[in-house]
Amino acid sequence: MERLLFAFLVIGVIAVSSCVPGLPPPKDIGTGDKHVSVGLITALPYDNRTSDMETKIEKYVSKLGTLEGTVRAIDNSGQLQYNFTLSNANCTKVKSWITDVVNSGPDIFLPSIVECVPNKLYLKEKATDTDNTTKT
Repeated sequence: MERLLFAFLVIGVIAVSSCVPGLPPPKDIGTGDKHVSVGLITALPYDNRTSDMETKIEKYVSKLGTLEGTVRAIDNSGQLQYNFTLSNANCTKVKSWITDVVNSGPDIFLPSIVECVPNKLYLKEKATDTDNTTKT
C-alpha cells in the first residue's frame, strides 16, 4: 500500500511540474541604461496560469535590470501574457533572453514584444506626462 501511495505521489509531482513550462535563465546578465517594456506572449490559456511562472520570471529579469512593480499576468484574448518593465536594463541582453525563452518552448512561448527607450528619454516623457496631468 505504501508503494502504491508513493507511486501516485511521484506521478502527481511529475504531472504538476510538466504543466509549468521550462524557462531558461538569462545567459548574459547585467544592467544598462535603457527602460525596457516586455510583453511575453504564451500559447497557454489565461485561466491555467500559476504564480510559479511569475515568480520565476521576476527572479530572472532582476538579473537584467531593475524590475518596476511586478510581473503581471494579462488575459490577451484568452491567452496568457506576462507584462513587465525594467529600468537600467541592457536591451540586447533582454532581447537575447526573450529569444532564448521562445526558442526553449516554441509551442508554449510566442514571439514577444520588447520595447527599449533610453532611461533619460523615458524619465523626460514621464515628467512631461506628470506635468500634463497636474494641469488638467
